[in-house]
Amino acid sequence: KVDYIIIGQGLAGSCLALCLLSKGKSIMVFDRPEQNRSSAIAAGLFNPITGKLMSKTWQADHLFPELDFFYRNAEQILDQRFYYPQSLYRPFLSVEEQNAWMGKSSEATWMPYIEKIYSQGVFTHQVNNPWGGIVLSQCGYVDVPKFMKSVSDYLAKRNSIVFEKFDEQLIHNPHEGIRYKD
Repeated sequence: KVDYIIIGQGLAGSCLALCLLSKGKSIMVFDRPEQNRSSAIAAGLFNPITGKLMSKTWQADHLFPELDFFYRNAEQILDQRFYYPQSLYRPFLSVEEQNAWMGKSSEATWMPYIEKIYSQGVFTHQVNNPWGGIVLSQCGYVDVPKFMKSVSDYLAKRNSIVFEKFDEQLIHNPHEGIRYKD
């Protein structure tokens, strides 16, 4: 008998599995790695300020501290390195954008994401940035294939993953638990 069944061990399934296990829940993950899996090709990039208009990502103030906590903790549990926080330089596209960010830099809501603002070009041998740019914090990337492999191995050691299609017909009585093919 298990508390939760997770269908698919993509990014969401992997994160959910670790969270449930950390809360003492029993799980069974059903996965078919050879099937479609967008997580297998995910770049793993994260950045709280995105898009052409450089807007704050939805729920950034809540998500990014959790993201950092979750992946640092996952690295310890899985004894692997796959989380790489780092700063990101984004050139300003116009003097208007530069002025807007100079103003935003003094607002408390933006401060956690701004490491430094340059009002004139820097890194000029690498970047075309005549109006300068902004160095954003709380950015980086997750090595998604390594994370997912680490979670898969962790689940396998706990007999909490099966590599087959989930068949809901195999559940006969929710009080008896999961029955799956051996």
